[in-house]
Amino acid sequence: NLISIAGKELKLNSAFDVEQLINEIDSCCNLISINFEGNTIGVKAAQLIGLALKKKSSLAFVNFKDIFTGRLKTEIPTALTHLTNGLSASFITELDLSDNAFGQIAIEVINPFLKSSCCKKLTVLRLSNNGIGIEGGILLADALKHLNCLKVFCCGRNRLENEATMAIATSLALIKTLEVLELPQNGITREAMKSIGLIIKANKNLQALNLNDNTVTPRGVKHLYDALRNAKNLKYINFGDCLLKSKGGLYLLFALDSSQALYNLSELDLSGNEMKGEDVSEFIVSCFSSSSINKDINVDLSYNSFNEVCSNKIKKVLSEFPNFHFM
Repeated sequence: NLISIAGKELKLNSAFDVEQLINEIDSCCNLISINFEGNTIGVKAAQLIGLALKKKSSLAFVNFKDIFTGRLKTEIPTALTHLTNGLSASFITELDLSDNAFGQIAIEVINPFLKSSCCKKLTVLRLSNNGIGIEGGILLADALKHLNCLKVFCCGRNRLENEATMAIATSLALIKTLEVLELPQNGITREAMKSIGLIIKANKNLQALNLNDNTVTPRGVKHLYDALRNAKNLKYINFGDCLLKSKGGLYLLFALDSSQALYNLSELDLSGNEMKGEDVSEFIVSCFSSSSINKDINVDLSYNSFNEVCSNKIKKVLSEFPNFHFM
């Protein structure tokens, strides 16, 4: 049920190059999953693979991660069109297109595909490190409105900035099924945090929120405060390198404490945020001294600016936690 050529570093260009793969696809009666990660697929090869896949109606899991290394930007949209056309007979539930530097031009191909009937059951969409940019992100937002079953959306390292992030957030706030939201390293600043707050408020089952390496700042956390206070099901939170500073760190911890989410967390990353001072350290100590807190939580408070006295207080309490990181 699974066909995988993952990590083989094949350069697939001609009919000869894909002959064995095509034979495998043709002979697999109930093909559910394909994984082409870590190979490079040219236009002709993609056309032949697409034609073979089009005969299959059982596909659900599709990994097209890192499949265009070394390809010209003019080749990629055509190859991607052939591959996505090949999925048109199936109902895809998981799709990974990460680590393909295809930019806005490929989103023009992906957009109608995501709107099509074969994606109406899509629950997982991974689009990280694709160079999507602002215009590409706005196009993507238009397609996201149609993914009513989406649970996981990962779109890190894409230079979305505020404008595309706000467009995407408006679409994701309509879905209400989201459980995982990952938007790290996108040049997002505090102005977009109100929009991200809309996603959190609308998706009551949100379990993971990753905004790592964006410029959230204390004012950004303030924009998220009400949404986070009602996010009772969060289990994974990554605000590392978000320039929260002391005030932002306090806002975030206050919100999580009041929602009780803090006591259900499996992971909390607040590293590299320039947090310092007794107010923050005392509240950290207070929160993590609670008998209600999950002792298996993975806590990262590395690379902040606590003085020796504050650091020792924090270390004393969190030394009981096996997955505690603090430098």
